[in-house]
Amino acid sequence: MDEKILEAGIRATLNFTADEIRIYAQRIRARDLGFSPNETEISDLRGIIKLPEMKIYKKYLTEPTHRKLAKSGLWCRRNEGNDKPVILHLDKIRKDHKKKGILIVALIQNGIVFNLIQRLIMDGTGDKEIKERLYILLNDIEKYASLVSNAEKEENLIKKLNIRLKGVQPDIIIIFASGNAVPKLNRIVKSLKKSNPEYYSVTYEEETYIKKKSIFLCRDEMG
Repeated sequence: MDEKILEAGIRATLNFTADEIRIYAQRIRARDLGFSPNETEISDLRGIIKLPEMKIYKKYLTEPTHRKLAKSGLWCRRNEGNDKPVILHLDKIRKDHKKKGILIVALIQNGIVFNLIQRLIMDGTGDKEIKERLYILLNDIEKYASLVSNAEKEENLIKKLNIRLKGVQPDIIIIFASGNAVPKLNRIVKSLKKSNPEYYSVTYEEETYIKKKSIFLCRDEMG
């Protein structure tokens, strides 16, 4: 609904002030964050919508749910270190979108999807193909991505990923971690490359509130 129409309707029926109407409209827009935001969080949302990165997602993510989860991932990134609202938000995502939603949010939060889009653009990939690749990736994200945390034993993760690489043989698999799980990620990838020599790795890492690292395991067609 157009915000001006929404404001006019509220003004006529409830006689709110202009500022109250704008806040109410933003709250309606913010519902897909999974909780009722306060004024600071509403301000965050306005900023996220205007981010150049979010504009890229609006261009290349064709599925509305993927766009919604992209916004959620950017919101989580902006609120890193503010654990309570982030945990509430992720609980809502988990309830509504299961593991698939959590993975997409984490990929956005860690800058991985944006990095992938940049790589595709630099390689000369056309807009239509980028949209198709991202749809395939995010629509079946559990096949193509794995979050390494300290909640699961290292040997179990290696076993699961080896089964995926040898059985499914995806062209790419994204393995990522943050904080104190990064050394574990490094050991897992080293083991996977040893037993799957047809895959080479591309690494992306950054230092923000916490250290983040993702490794793209790509299948070498000549391998």
